Amino acid sequence: MGWWNKLGLKAKFISGITVIVLVTVASLCVSAWTFRSLREKTDRLNQDMELNQLVQTLEIQHLQWVNTLSRYLVDPDAKALSLATDPTQCGLGKWYYGTGKQEAVVRIPGLAADIAALEEPHKALHATAVTIREMKEKGDDSGARALFQASTIPALQSVQKHLSAARSIVAEDVGVQRSAFDKQTRDADLVLLGLGLASILALVLLALILFYSILKPCQEIIRYSKKCRDGSPEPLDLKRGDELGQLAQNLTDLTQHLHKELAFSKGVLEGITVPCAVFCPDDKTLFTNKQMLALLERDEAPHECLGLTSGELTCGRKDEETLSTKALKEKSLVHSKIEYTTHKGNGRHVMVTSAPLYDTQENLLGTIAVWVDVTEVVEKQNALEEKSRQIAEMAAQAQEVANAVSAASAALERQVASSSQGALDQRDRMTETASAMTQMNATVIEVARSAGDAANLAEEASDTAQNGAKAVRQVVESISQVETYAGQLKTGMHSLGQHADGIGDIISIINDIADQTNLLALNAAIEAARAGEAGRGFAVVADEVRKLAEKTMQATQEVSKAVTGIQHGTHGNIQMVEQAAMAVDVANDLAAKAGESLASIVHLVQDTAGQIHSIAAASEEQSATSEQINRALEEVSRISDTTSSAMSEASASVASVAGQAQTLRGIIERLQ
Repeated sequence: MGWWNKLGLKAKFISGITVIVLVTVASLCVSAWTFRSLREKTDRLNQDMELNQLVQTLEIQHLQWVNTLSRYLVDPDAKALSLATDPTQCGLGKWYYGTGKQEAVVRIPGLAADIAALEEPHKALHATAVTIREMKEKGDDSGARALFQASTIPALQSVQKHLSAARSIVAEDVGVQRSAFDKQTRDADLVLLGLGLASILALVLLALILFYSILKPCQEIIRYSKKCRDGSPEPLDLKRGDELGQLAQNLTDLTQHLHKELAFSKGVLEGITVPCAVFCPDDKTLFTNKQMLALLERDEAPHECLGLTSGELTCGRKDEETLSTKALKEKSLVHSKIEYTTHKGNGRHVMVTSAPLYDTQENLLGTIAVWVDVTEVVEKQNALEEKSRQIAEMAAQAQEVANAVSAASAALERQVASSSQGALDQRDRMTETASAMTQMNATVIEVARSAGDAANLAEEASDTAQNGAKAVRQVVESISQVETYAGQLKTGMHSLGQHADGIGDIISIINDIADQTNLLALNAAIEAARAGEAGRGFAVVADEVRKLAEKTMQATQEVSKAVTGIQHGTHGNIQMVEQAAMAVDVANDLAAKAGESLASIVHLVQDTAGQIHSIAAASEEQSATSEQINRALEEVSRISDTTSSAMSEASASVASVAGQAQTLRGIIERLQ
């Protein structure tokens, strides 16, 4: 059998298949010949049975035909005969004069005599129907009946006789054909059984040959592969020249190559310096390094941890589900940062990455887990977050300060606007007062001139006294108007003084807010310096906040100076207004006295000269008083202009403070 072992598997399978094909072809040929013979016998048997059925049907049809003819005879009301009178058009005639008769005679030669003898009585039978119809139509019913009995019945009996004889011959042939079919069927069964046994014997023999030549070496290869799997391979010595021998040699070479690759992979795993572990598809430890055990704070050696589940290795609990378990279930990469308590109770922050491992066929081999200790990084990050939180709190406080500065600036701006409007109103009132005093001064001069004329023209004292009384009434009205304006101006100046004092209070609040902002900026700079490199941006923002606080203090100082000037000017205005009010009171008293004098002149014309001198003296004194009032009003107007200018400057300074507060708020928002 050495030549057989050297023969390739392809040749062996071709040889086996050739044997099977030859046996199968022989079986098919014999089966085909057998089935063909059976099919021919079956067709002949079916044809004979159909012919037997046809003959029986023809007998029945002619019996029915004669029965219909007899009913036609006995029915006195029958008008027409509904029968086939042509012997070639009935069922028997079509079969007889068609191809059916010839085929039947050829297939069964014994039918020829009876079939030939059937033609004449069949024609005579149909001819009697024609004669009976003619006689019936002529009214010869008795003759028709006699003809029916004498000719129709005998012809029918003759037809039935020959058909029955033919049917017997056909039935006999059917029996012969059925016996032949049964015998041939039994012979076919024996032939097929013999072929089946021969095929089975050939297949069994071929299977035995293939088993000893193919399966036995395969079993040797399987045993070798199991020993390789268990890690204790033995030499595989199959001295064969076929594909199995080549497979054995290739498997031996592959095993040696895999041992080298496994040694290399083991060296790579042992050379990894980061903590890692490899788990099989059952989540049991296949490999772990010393760094992993050091991170877990386990005292065992790496080989002592093999076979532990990932939960036992990391947490000390067998059924604990870990990220490696999750990676196995989901068959995907799992990455997470966890807080881990070591086997000695120490806390660690660990970045864990678990990834599934696949072979080249995408079969799951297990998972590899890499643990990175990030405890120091997390602690530094927490410290930095705490610093950021403190800076955010200071920024929030600075935000509140900025909001307070903004609100105070808005309130101050409203106060300054109100004070500026009061100064403008004061200037308008002073302008009106100056105009009234100018009119009053002109009136006083007119009174003095009238008094002089009265002294020189005593004779016109009555007319002049009337004019003087009229002028004095105008003076009294002007002085009353001046007194009203002076009272309004006094009230406005007092209100302006209160607003100026309120501005001073707001400036004090802004100074306090600026000092607090500067202090917060200094604290933020100190905290940013403590934070180091991460707080450099906060230090820059804190410095900008400090500069804004200094600008705010400078602006508030300028506003404070302007407000102080406004307060001094306002107090001076109040004093001047009070003096003007006193002068107006004096002028009012003098005007009243002048009125009384003029009234006396009207009633006492004889005392005109003396009274006119008194009027002249009073007019001169009133003129001097009016000039003093005019100077006081001019001074008040100048102070009002100064106050209005100071209010404009204060409004600009307050707007600048509000702008600085908005800038500070924007910086704090960016800081947050």
